[in-house]
Amino acid sequence: LDTPIPTPNGWTTMSELKDGDTVFDNKGQPTTVIKAWDVMVDRPCYKVIFDNGEEIVADQDHLWFTQDTVERRRGSVGSKKTTVDIYNNLYRNGKEPNHRIPISMTGVEYKKKDLPIDPYILGLWLGDGCNDSSIITVGDRDASEMQEILKEQTQFDKIQLKTYQKGSNSLLVTVNEGIQTKSLNTLLKANKLLHNKHIPVEYMMSSRDQRLELLKGLMDSDGYISKTGIAQFYNMNLRLVKHVKNLIASLGYKVTYKENDIWYKGTHQGKCGVLTYTPREYVAKLAFKRDRIKRRSNVNDSRCRAHWHYIKDIIPVESEPVRCITVDSDDSMFLCGNQYIPT
Repeated sequence: LDTPIPTPNGWTTMSELKDGDTVFDNKGQPTTVIKAWDVMVDRPCYKVIFDNGEEIVADQDHLWFTQDTVERRRGSVGSKKTTVDIYNNLYRNGKEPNHRIPISMTGVEYKKKDLPIDPYILGLWLGDGCNDSSIITVGDRDASEMQEILKEQTQFDKIQLKTYQKGSNSLLVTVNEGIQTKSLNTLLKANKLLHNKHIPVEYMMSSRDQRLELLKGLMDSDGYISKTGIAQFYNMNLRLVKHVKNLIASLGYKVTYKENDIWYKGTHQGKCGVLTYTPREYVAKLAFKRDRIKRRSNVNDSRCRAHWHYIKDIIPVESEPVRCITVDSDDSMFLCGNQYIPT
C-alpha cells in the first residue's frame, strides 16, 4: 500500500488511488484507473529487488511483464508473469538474473511550467553555486564557453566573469536593469534555496524539456561523461543527489546511486553521492562533455543493459495489506516505484 506511484498531479501511493484517478502508462503518458480494487490481507508477499536498487513488495499473484532468457533468445518481447512465477525461475546458470523489464524510455511528461529561474541556470547553481549567494564557480577551461552558453538564455542579461584564484572563476548572473526583484540572488532567496540546495517540486513536475535543461545545468557543473559515454553526477549534498536521481529517472533513464567516503589529508570529510546512467541524448552543453555522449534512439535495445530493469532478487517477506489497480492503457501497464518501473 505504501508503494510510490507517480501521477500527472504528483506522487501518491497505491493506498490512495481510487477509480477515475490518472497515473502513467509504461510510455509515460496519462492513463485512467478503471478500477482500484479492495485491499487484500493475509496474502503471500515478496520483495522484488531490481538492479538499480528499487525494492517493491508485491503479492504472489501480482502481474509483471518480463522478458526471460529463453524469450530473449527466441526474439520474443516477453510475457506476463506473476511474482511467484518469477521467483520460481529467478536465475539462469544459478546466478545471472533471468528476468528483465524494459525501462520507460521517454520518461514521464508533465505540463510546461512558468518557472521562476531558468532551469539550466538553476542546475548550474545547484551544482557549483555558492550556498549563500548567486555566485557560480567555473574552471578556467570552461569559463569563456560558459559565458557564451549563458548568453543564449533571456532571463538574465548581465553575466560577469571574475577570476579570484588560479584555475577558478566566479560567474555573477544578474540583470542590467538594476531591479533587485529580478536578480538571481533575490529569486534564490524568494524560493528558499539559499542555504537549502534542493530541486523544488515545480521543477520536478515541469515539462520534459524543462527538466532536461535543469539536468544539463547540473551535468555542466558537477557532472562527468566518460569516453565511453557513461554519465555520472557527484555531490556531497546527499539530499540534492537523491533529488537529481529522481530527476534523471523521470526523464526515462535507469540510474544507480552509491555513496563514497571522502578523505583529505587523512581526515574524513563526509560522504559523496554518485549517480551513474547512460544518456541517449545530450544531457550537457559544454563541448568537452557533450562530444562524449553517444546519441541513441528511444527504442529498447536488447543488447544494452541500461535499457532494462533486471530483477536481481526476490525475497519472501511477512504478509502485509496489498491491492491492485486496473488501468485503461493498451497493455494494462502502469509505472510504480521511485524508478518508474513498468508493471
